[in-house]
Amino acid sequence: MKCPICGKDLDLQNKQIGTSENGDPIFNEYAICHSCKKQWNLDKQRAKKIAAKKAAEIAALLPANNLAGPALFDFAAPAAALNTAAYTAADAVKALADEGSAVTLYAGYGKNVVTALATVNGSTVGIVATEKVALCHKCTAKAARFVRLCDAYSIPVITVVNTEGFVKSEGDDQAGGIRQAARMAGVYAEATTVKVAVLAGNAVGAAYTVFAASADWRVAVNGCTVAPLAPEAAVTVLYKDEIFASDNIVNATKAKAAAYAKDVCSADAAVKNGAADLAVNAADARAAVVQALDMLASKRAVRLAKKHGNITL
Repeated sequence: MKCPICGKDLDLQNKQIGTSENGDPIFNEYAICHSCKKQWNLDKQRAKKIAAKKAAEIAALLPANNLAGPALFDFAAPAAALNTAAYTAADAVKALADEGSAVTLYAGYGKNVVTALATVNGSTVGIVATEKVALCHKCTAKAARFVRLCDAYSIPVITVVNTEGFVKSEGDDQAGGIRQAARMAGVYAEATTVKVAVLAGNAVGAAYTVFAASADWRVAVNGCTVAPLAPEAAVTVLYKDEIFASDNIVNATKAKAAAYAKDVCSADAAVKNGAADLAVNAADARAAVVQALDMLASKRAVRLAKKHGNITL
């Protein structure tokens, strides 16, 4: 590599620029010209190029305004279908979005939720996918901010639900966990854009209420659990006498919970009781989403003549 000023060879060195949250040193590659006494941070220049490219991708996906309608892109189907057995939020996004179209936003914040702009069948959508763990205040704030962005542009929101709910922690509550969860619930309820929920795993209690209750169309994937209360907790109330009368309470609870989950909390049961609109296999989840988006493309919400709701701030 040559110096752009004097044309002499540059010396490449790694320099520490700081430390990570764990105390590990962070290094960047520098190009140093000993003749001109100049140096260039190569990693920073590479990051700027990547950021500029990503900004261009995001700008291309956003419509001009909320009435402009989505831009249409050439697309290819994703290489892999939704896999609930080896589920991750990132893979769920890839399985529903057109091949190579997803642009992840806020990746370094609230890492148990993935938010991405993408295209499905060539049209722009926003995808929110949860990990199979409890969500902290950062995750709920991130999801709420992203849904708010999509609603401002009338971009359809696809929410993939598979979570243990919200973090049960005094520390998280003091950091704003309850308030942020309430904000997210308010954002989902107030959003007038198209909302499609894919129930890919656990959608129990408050998690179902926030992510799926206000959706225009809910797709339950076979193998999911949709219930107001976790099966293990529900059976201890509903079948308390039978469980305590058994010789092995632990095994009896597990057996009752398994039967309860199959009969009452399954995808087919969710359709029967109105908690979902369609039950599909995991491999057909994308096709169901495409069909739902096409069906809801003409949605127009008529608001009451009022200012706004009293969202928790």
